[in-house]
This record gives sequence, C-alpha cells and structure tokens, in this order.
Amino acid sequence: MFLEVPRIQLIKAKTSFIVLVILCAAHLAAIGQKAPDYYKVNINKDQYKTYTGHMKMGTPWSPSGDTLSYTNVYLTKNGKPWFPVQGEMNFTKVPRAQWEDGILKMKAAGIQVIGTYVVWLYHEETEGKFDWSGNKDLSAFLELCKKHDMYVWLRIGPWTHFEVRNGSFPDWLQNLPNRLRSNDPVYLKYADRWFEQIAKQASPHYFKNGGAVIAVQIENELEYRRSEENYKHMLKLKELVLKQGIDVPYYSSFAPDKEGQTDFLHTIGGYGDSPWAQHTDKLFKDPYYIRRLASDPDIGSDLFGMRDTKVYSQYPGLSAEIGSGMQVTYHRRNIFNTPDALGPGFTRLASGLNGLGYFMFHGGINPVGEITPFHETRATGYPNDVTILNYDFTAPIGAMGELKDSYYEFRLTNLFLKDYGSKLATQSAFFPEKDVKTPFSHDTVRFSVRSHNNSGFIFASNYNRNVKLKDAQNFQVAIEYKGKTLLVPEKPVTFPSGKMSIWPFNLDIHSAKLVYSTSQPLFRLKNPGKETHVFFSDGASELVFEAAGIKSINLGEGLAMQNRDGKRYIQVNKPGKKSIISIVPASGVPFDVLVLSKEEALMSSKYSTDGSEHLLVSNALVMVDGGNLRIQKYDNPSTEIYAYPTLSLNLPAQWKSEQNSGGTSFTKYSLNAEPVKLSDVTVKELSFKPEDFWFTDSVLLKKLQAKYEFPLQGAAQLYPPKNPINVYYRKHLNIANPKNKTVVLAFNADDEAEVWVNGKQLKYYNDSRNVSLLKLDKYLTKGDNVLSFKVTNHNRGAGFSAKIYTIEGDNIQTVETDGSWLSNLAPEKNWNSKKLDDSKWEKAVVRNVNFRKIAWKETQPGPQYGLNFIPHPNQKLFSVSLPKGNAPGLKDVLFNVDYSGDVAAVYQKDKLVFDDFNNDAGKWLLRRSMFNGSDKTALFQLFSVQPHYKFYLEDDVKSKFWEGKNPKIENIKLIPVYEYQIPVQSKS
Repeated sequence: MFLEVPRIQLIKAKTSFIVLVILCAAHLAAIGQKAPDYYKVNINKDQYKTYTGHMKMGTPWSPSGDTLSYTNVYLTKNGKPWFPVQGEMNFTKVPRAQWEDGILKMKAAGIQVIGTYVVWLYHEETEGKFDWSGNKDLSAFLELCKKHDMYVWLRIGPWTHFEVRNGSFPDWLQNLPNRLRSNDPVYLKYADRWFEQIAKQASPHYFKNGGAVIAVQIENELEYRRSEENYKHMLKLKELVLKQGIDVPYYSSFAPDKEGQTDFLHTIGGYGDSPWAQHTDKLFKDPYYIRRLASDPDIGSDLFGMRDTKVYSQYPGLSAEIGSGMQVTYHRRNIFNTPDALGPGFTRLASGLNGLGYFMFHGGINPVGEITPFHETRATGYPNDVTILNYDFTAPIGAMGELKDSYYEFRLTNLFLKDYGSKLATQSAFFPEKDVKTPFSHDTVRFSVRSHNNSGFIFASNYNRNVKLKDAQNFQVAIEYKGKTLLVPEKPVTFPSGKMSIWPFNLDIHSAKLVYSTSQPLFRLKNPGKETHVFFSDGASELVFEAAGIKSINLGEGLAMQNRDGKRYIQVNKPGKKSIISIVPASGVPFDVLVLSKEEALMSSKYSTDGSEHLLVSNALVMVDGGNLRIQKYDNPSTEIYAYPTLSLNLPAQWKSEQNSGGTSFTKYSLNAEPVKLSDVTVKELSFKPEDFWFTDSVLLKKLQAKYEFPLQGAAQLYPPKNPINVYYRKHLNIANPKNKTVVLAFNADDEAEVWVNGKQLKYYNDSRNVSLLKLDKYLTKGDNVLSFKVTNHNRGAGFSAKIYTIEGDNIQTVETDGSWLSNLAPEKNWNSKKLDDSKWEKAVVRNVNFRKIAWKETQPGPQYGLNFIPHPNQKLFSVSLPKGNAPGLKDVLFNVDYSGDVAAVYQKDKLVFDDFNNDAGKWLLRRSMFNGSDKTALFQLFSVQPHYKFYLEDDVKSKFWEGKNPKIENIKLIPVYEYQIPVQSKS
C-alpha cells in the first residue's frame, strides 16, 4: 500500500534535507579547517615573577662598569635579560698556534662564551710538577679570549671526565689509598693545591679584574640530588675555591642537584646519541623531542647509572653540554649529520632553555703525557675506547680547524639568539594540548610556543634521528590567548621532513606589528635613520602585518601583497638579496625587512664598526680580527663578499669592488685567483716481514684447545700488594733443546705489559681483554732463560697471569704463574737482562688460580695500535707522500682521506701523528702542518675488520664498512686553505 503525500510537503522535505546536507558539509569543512589538537596551544598563562639575590654568587661587576647577574628565569647583563651562547673549546687540545684562529671562528659563529675544562692530569702528571707551558698555558689562552671580547666559563674539576684517563685524575692521585671525590682530608689537601694552581693562572683574568672569566663550574657529573655526602663534598669544594680567591659572577655544577641549594647554578645537557652505551643497538634519544625542559638522563650513565632529569624553577634554564657533535667510540661508530647535531639544541630552546652551551663546538687533538697517553680506554677501567689523539667530536669546527656543514647552520641560530635572545629569555614555553610521545609519529610536527605578553616565537621540528619522518601535511598552529585564536599560517602548509624553523608572531617593530612570519628571523642591522630586519626562507614564505599603524609599504623583487581583514599579507615567492620590504610605520621611523634565501643566510654574518652594522654574504668565512676582516676560503681561492650597507675597505691588489644596481644596495667585493698547484699524493702499499714471535699456527692452536679448556688454565694471578703504577716480574726457564720444540707464551695483563726474552724486547700490542699468544722458541737458548715483564697498572686491582706451553709432537708441558715468579717495584736499570742478579727480588704475591678464564676464541680486541709504531698481524701498511707547493694566501692544506678498514693510525718516524676509528663517513681530515716538513712521506697503518667484530653502524654504511676486511686507502683529496686580511677604513 502506498501513502500519497502532497507535493508541497515533498518540496519542503527535500528543501530541508538539502539545507541539512549543506549545514553538515559546512560543519565538516569547519572541522577540516580547525587545527588538530596536537597543533593547538594556549598561552594565556604567560605571566611569572622574576626575583634575584637568592643564590650565593661572586662579584658581579667589572672595572668598566659592566655587570653580570641572574634571576630565577634568566641571566642578566647590565641589568637586562641576557641569553648567553657558549661553545666548548679546550685550549690543551688545540695547538697554541691555532688558538686565535679557533677563537675567531667561534666568535664568527655567534659564540659569546668559551667553555673550557682545566684537566688536572694534563698539568700535574707527576706529583708536584706542574706544567702550564705551551699548549697548557691557561693564562695566555685567557688573555687571547679577552683580546677578542670573548667570555670564558672555566670548568675546573677536580674531576672532569672529558674522555680523559682516570676521569682527569693523575695516576699518582688515582692510586692513593684515600677516597677520591669525597671529603677525605688527604684528597681535599690535593684538591686545594690544584685550585691554588688554577688561581695563580686565572686571577688576573677574572671579570672583576677586567678579564674574560665570568664563571666557574666545580666538579662534573657528581650527582648530589639524592646523596647528602656528595652535596657536602660539593659545598666543601666551593669553600676551597673561594679560599683561593676564585671570585667570579657565576658558579655552576653539571649534575642532578639538590632542590633548594643556593650555591650552584644548575646546568643541563643533551646528546643525540650515547657513544658510552655498552651495547651496539640503534638509539632513539629524548633530546629530539620538544617537551618540558629537562636534562638527558643518559649523561654519565656509563659510570653512574641513569639520572634524575628534573629542572627546578629557582634556577635560570642553562645548559653546559648540548651535543653539537658526537664522539666516535670504538664500539659505536655513529655518523652525526647536520640535523643530528642541530636537534638537541633546537628542541631545548623550544623547551625553555635560556642559556645554550654546546659541547664540543671546536674539536681537538688529545695531548700526550711523558708517562702515559691521556685518553680514556677500557684498559684503564672505563666503559669506552676512544682514539688516542683524535678528539674531533664531529664538532662544527673540527680537530683540524675545518668547518663542517653544521657550523653554518649553528651560526643561524646563534646570530638569532644574539639579537633576539634578550626577548626570548623572558618568554615561557608552552606546549600543545596533545604531546608527541613517540619518535615514530610520522605525520606530526613537534612544536612549542615561547611567549610573553602574547608575543613570541613558534619552534617547529620535523626531525628525529634514526627515524625517516615524512613531510607533514596541513601544518598550522592555533595559538589561543585572550579569548581569540591566531592561526599560523592562515592556510595550512606542508612542513618538510628534516626541517626545523622559528616563526615569530605578534612581534612589534617600532609601531608596526608583525602578526606572524613563516620566514625565520636572523638578525637586525641598527643604523642611523633606518633598521633592517634580516629574515630568511627556504622557499616561499609569508609575512603578515597589521594594516593599522603602517603608512606605506614598498616591495622589492619576488614579493606580492594582498590587503584583507585589516592585514597586509606579503608573499615571498623567491627570497633573495633583492627581496626587501620597505615600511614606513605610523611613528614615521622607517625600517626594512630583507628576506634572504636559506642558501644566502648560511653564507651570512653581521659586522659592526664605528656605530654601523653590516650584513655580509660570502662564499668564504669572514671573521673580525680587530680592524681587519680575516677571510678563510677552502679549496678554491676565488672569493665573493656582498656587503649591505657598503663598507669602506682597503682592498689588497687583485681585489675588486662593484655596486649592485636596483633593489638593496649591496656592494660586491671579489677576488679571482688561480688555485695553488700542489704535487700529487702517491699511495704505495708496503710489504712487511712477519715477526718471528707472532703465533699463527692454527693446527697447533687446535691441539692446545682440545687439551685445555681455556688458555690460562691453572695459572695464578700475580697481584701487586701496594697498587703501584709499574710492577716488574721475572721468571727463570730451563728448557732442554728449545730449538726442537715449540714454546708458546700465553698471558693477560691489566692493563699493559712489555715482554723481554733474555734481554730482547718483543714489541707487540697488548690487549687486556684477550689472552696474548707469543712464540718464544727462536729466542730461547740451552740452559737458563729469563722472561721479564713490565706490567703497568692504570687502576687499582690490576694483575698478571701467564702460562708457558712447551710442545714436542703430542707431548705438551706447561709452566704457570705461581709463587716461584719474582717481582720488584723499583728494580735496577738492567732489570730485564739475562745476567742480572735477581737473588734479592721478592717472590710474587699470588692471589687467585684460574682467575682469568678468558676463552680461546678471540673477542673483539679494541684498538690495536699505540703511540709508537708496533707491527701487527692484522695490519696493512701504506706509504703516503706529503704534497709540496705554496702560493700567496695559502694557509695550510687539508687531506681528506677515504679508507676502508677498522682503524687507521698515521706515523712519522714511528711516532703517532693522528688516528681514526672508521665509521665510513668518508671524511677523515689531516693537516699538512701537522707533519715534519723535512719528511717526504707518512706511514699509514690500517687494520682489517674481522667477522666476529660488533659495532654500532649507521644503516646506510653497514655493507660498505664490512668490505674493510681487506683495508686500503680509497682516495686522498687535497683541500687548500687560503687566508686573506682586508683592513676596514675607520670613519673617524
């Protein structure tokens, strides 16, 4: 049955349905336009109270009248908020002749404060014998920092870690029976003497005396949040520091601190990887998240376990160690690319950090002691093996003084902080309503807003190390305040993978208001009559001004403008040196906004002279050295510098200047020159004769393995009773007809051992993690033979075990370490001679039998080279010629060495010059000036990768790395480094 409905009702019903559909569609569209929850942030609660006077700091003023102080939120300079940018450069790791070059590069990168450890071991290797000469001249380094207007944050220990042997304690101190890093009176006596020595070097350079030293960090990584004993020790150390007159504006610590303590500014850290981790797994680290400010819980976990990361509100948010690079350890071969390096600092800025401390910003070369090398190793009781000399740290300025790509990216951030940091320091951090809780959020931009009085900056990142994030579609931030919502940008955009950006909003420029910009601020040029605000953009971007308060806007090239809703929408279609926006606000004081391309911004720096400020865009590094521009160029000497406004330069011959027409008034200064002609580098593989004592008999090895469970079975551990540094052992051995037998020495020593047979030293590389096997029969004679050992103990509790196998056919006889072995702590000079009368030597102390149950199977050995060249069965040797050639302006020549293999060591006259753990990044640099100019070649020792080795390797290099089982030098590229000086004419 059908029900008949009147036509008029059908029409009304149909109309209602259509209206309903339209309303639903409109509602859905509105939902679609609304920013998702994870891009929405409320900044209403941006009010806070600042206070000062609650910390026990030092003298805050200098003779010039400058003052440095603090609040609970930020540091202050001359009473105004100050955002310091600190970079670590260790004066002992950089050759003294390179100090000024390094300081100028740091300054050119926007670094304001140089952090530097003062390492006890470097200066007092022998008790009571202090060395402050050469590269260790702290006073001279501080004077040079003052010359170039750089502040210094000294990190004086006593314990510093810093990948240094014993954590920076001298061996003689390490081996004292007293408790270190405590209030043990004996330890405090030595710590007090150490601070006294530092004070003698540094006192003329304190801020209160007109010097560069503004701060001192006491101790390092000593957790005193949960340890009352450690807290009392920190207070005692500060008492000793003050007793020695070390009086500076700031005292700090770098460790989880005690809530409410008032003696130390708290500093945090964050690293993108953990080369100290004892596994070889891929890591997804917290420093790539944007979330509430906290430290990296993993820092120091290799020695002390995971840390409490909370930051208390009574301290300004400062950092001491934000990883701007990453150390390569033997078992973790990370490759730290530019976003990897930028990420931890960027996210901490987004999280509310108010003082940025990079570690390391300048890499270096480890010094070497008269007694021992100074690097950290597993043999010395630490979890890591690091290179003996190479402390490049993948830093923006490398160990050879070269600039990595990250240098220029960091400069963008640092220059922004120099001009906008005082504003940023007052701005609290606000986070989206929904947090990104996993690194695998592929479609979610990590972001925060820093704001005060409804004005601030958006920090957005679409990068996470070890995660391939996608381009994020429809990115738009909804900022809620005062009952309204600001959408940035007005229309959603695609936020590319790997991008990190800072966007300003509600930024007052004179009487004009920049509502928002998707171009990033770089710096301001303040010149008489007009300011220029320099921004940059990686592709198209948008700047939006409120129309009210603006009289006129003139646009340069590549720009377009729309007027609507009381706003001026300026589209930057093609950013560049001619993309300038000239604005006259209601106040009548004109200003410009210049939007550079990202490529141009990476080449940009700011130069100030005689009350004027200039933008310099150059394909070379431009540094300021007094009244000169010091210019460094790599590879090709031809150089271009664009200056705005124009500079008055005393150009050297061959340099030219020309004025650009139209757009911004840039002046171009240029040099066209031919590259230096260098002699070719030749690489020649060398053959080498195997040493007679190398044990390579696999058949015999299997015979021993079949009979004995492990190599040192039945051997006792000989143990020094007084924990000396060196212990000497002798064993008399009588073997009938040794030439008709095979005699094999198996031994293990903590930490290092030297072996003599009848006065003949057998040079080999000792590996404390494995049993060393040496073939002795060639060196033995009929009758009495003497084996002599010098065992060097780097930590307490070291020992020595040995077993001697005498094999004749199937007959195997053994001699093990036992109480018949002789020992001495201070023997005669000819202690290793066969003819020595050792009747007065003591019997060795025996502790444990079968103490060293190390398996026959070789474990991963660690580095197999030393300070002195030692041949090794696992090596390949190459002779590399050193290039000749010179030219005007040539400063040095870099070698970019690409090689396959496990480890590379470079020697001249059998002395180690430099070293590297291969991560297959293809970039290992050496400097020609490192080598003795009279020598024509250097010796490269490469070690092969073995199948049972285990490393952390980046995914994209794993297959190529394992080709290193047959090591070779793939390529050596020469990179000339040119340097020029250009005087700047003074207006006066």
